[in-house]
Amino acid sequence: MVTKPYFVILNEVKNLLRMQEIKLLFSNKLRDSSGFTLRMTVLKPSHSVRTKSNLII
Repeated sequence: MVTKPYFVILNEVKNLLRMQEIKLLFSNKLRDSSGFTLRMTVLKPSHSVRTKSNLII
């Protein structure tokens, strides 16, 4: 189960990216008991190119 600090970090990241006018769709998944994977799709309003990145916290 995801602990509170992860949600705090995700909320801060979302707020920072909103200030830059970047829309995000988050798909969060736990890989195992010790790892957390954040799958992020970044959609920039001025570009039609989608950038996908996997961040391991």
